[in-house]
Amino acid sequence: MYPFERFINHLKSKMKNKRYVEGSICDAYLIEETTHFASFYFEDNVQSRRTQIGRNLNDGGIDPNLPRTLSVFNRPGRPIGAKGQRYLDTKERFAAHQYILLNCEEVQPILRLYETGLRQYNPGVTDEDIDNEVEKNFASWFKDYVYNPGNNICNQSLIDLACGPLLQATTYNGYVVNGFKFQTEEHCVRKSTNNFGVSIKGTSLSHDESFFFGTLKEIVEIEYPNIPLKRVVLFNCEWFDPTPNTGTKLDFDSGLVEVYCRRHYKKYDPFIIAQNACQVCYIPYPRGIREKLNWWIVLNVRPRGTIDNAYKHIESYQYDGIPMPTYDVGLDQEGGDDLLHNPVVLDEVEVNPIGSTQGVDDHYEIEDESEESEQDDEVVYEDSENEDGENVEFNRDSEEDD
Repeated sequence: MYPFERFINHLKSKMKNKRYVEGSICDAYLIEETTHFASFYFEDNVQSRRTQIGRNLNDGGIDPNLPRTLSVFNRPGRPIGAKGQRYLDTKERFAAHQYILLNCEEVQPILRLYETGLRQYNPGVTDEDIDNEVEKNFASWFKDYVYNPGNNICNQSLIDLACGPLLQATTYNGYVVNGFKFQTEEHCVRKSTNNFGVSIKGTSLSHDESFFFGTLKEIVEIEYPNIPLKRVVLFNCEWFDPTPNTGTKLDFDSGLVEVYCRRHYKKYDPFIIAQNACQVCYIPYPRGIREKLNWWIVLNVRPRGTIDNAYKHIESYQYDGIPMPTYDVGLDQEGGDDLLHNPVVLDEVEVNPIGSTQGVDDHYEIEDESEESEQDDEVVYEDSENEDGENVEFNRDSEEDD
């Protein structure tokens, strides 16, 4: 809905007296403006509508009671909707644990050490081979590395991370994070809203950066063993094929991205961390366009209550020390007096009193003289006969000149 229509609906909700509709709305709006102005003088601990956080911006924050662990654990986010419990299978548990390891900041130095070892013991190995080796064996190697006393790993959170997540997981229908409200595709089937579109930027050693677009199938919260609590919320997504011009197209003229809804990503990598996700909206083409029947347009969604950078006011900075060009004009030089402004002198006008006839006759005399001059200027033509009997026209003025 457009912002103007939202505001009109907000004004209509203030109508209390149906006999005086306009007056009722104006009275309620003035009260709202007055209270909003007075709220600027309240203390910071006083709750008001001005200090109220938007419903999609209220992600719950970080619980201050929980101790600080790894960067990947206990991140801000607020679950919504129905809550459920289920168990992860072996394939899902391995994929979730692998993704968390590769996106944990504290694990990155150990990951670089593993990649360096692979290059030393396997000369000539390609980046694609290293990516495949990391995906298959890094989790088990990381566990052995952390549990080895000779490596002096004393961080208990890293030791718990190496154990892997618990099999029991919690599921939700929706999740509020990064200013977006995500909902599963099953939950949005019978709704007019579309909150299941997900996008994320993917990187690897063998391929350049590319965006992945998919649909949200499930919201899973997994937990790692031992205390304190170490929870991670993951999005279980079904990705579209990111192959250019096959599963994804980019229109350079309009800047729109299109995805083929029936072609999916073959690799099993469904999980992403909820805080890394961005929301998109998929819009299908009209049914009359057959060549675009299975293609969807991808539109990026902005967080509600935020303004795009393109619409922000850019302040211009001005330096006082900038030298400005000046032109020295000496008034004592020749022609300098012409640059001075001389005051305009108005001539006096005599005004005759009302009823006086003086000046009226002179006015008529001037008009008579002008009429005589106009008559003299007129060209007069006369007809005469020459010796042959033909009519000849001549000008009086030319005759007088002769």
